[in-house]
Amino acid sequence: MADPSSTQRFTTRVVDYVAARPGYSRGIIANLRDVGAMVEKPVVADVGSGTGLSSALFLQAGCRVLAVEPNTAMRAAAEERFAGQEKFTSVAGTAEATTLPAASVDLVAAGQAFHWFDAEAAAEEFGRILRPGGWVTLFWNTRDHEATPTMRDLESLVRRFGTDYDSVHHEQLPASRLALVLPRDRRKFVMPNSQRLDLAGLQARLLS
Repeated sequence: MADPSSTQRFTTRVVDYVAARPGYSRGIIANLRDVGAMVEKPVVADVGSGTGLSSALFLQAGCRVLAVEPNTAMRAAAEERFAGQEKFTSVAGTAEATTLPAASVDLVAAGQAFHWFDAEAAAEEFGRILRPGGWVTLFWNTRDHEATPTMRDLESLVRRFGTDYDSVHHEQLPASRLALVLPRDRRKFVMPNSQRLDLAGLQARLLS
């Protein structure tokens, strides 16, 4: 199983997470459609859904979203955000034990989350909950560290004061772990996604 501390480390950061974490490019949906991963009326398991940033992407695309999140505070933020939306269901679960029924979803998605999972156990669980022919999509927002002097300074600041940044950052994820859940017919897409922040927003982004 994943380290229990990884499911609780954002509890005190929810306000900043909601205020300043960026959403995801709608190009993700376009690419999923292009490869045939978006069936008619898709049911999506958004695993490690956090405050709902990735859930929003799939809800806007008309999907039914089962948002699986172990952290109570983050799950509550998503429940508040999507209150009244019939296609959103909040689920207390983990990547390794979603609590979802077998063969119940068309797509498993994990936005900014897979690097926290126990890859082997998550792969088994994804296989259990996916319907035949289902897909898995993993995606991250990654800062362009060299884009500007400010971005270079920001990266230096995070690396200097982040307690375990180098060891847990998703860019350090070994290909062997990805291969456990994406063993074949793997596609990789890179697309732009921008975020504008004022000083307060930048502070919240760092604190998140």
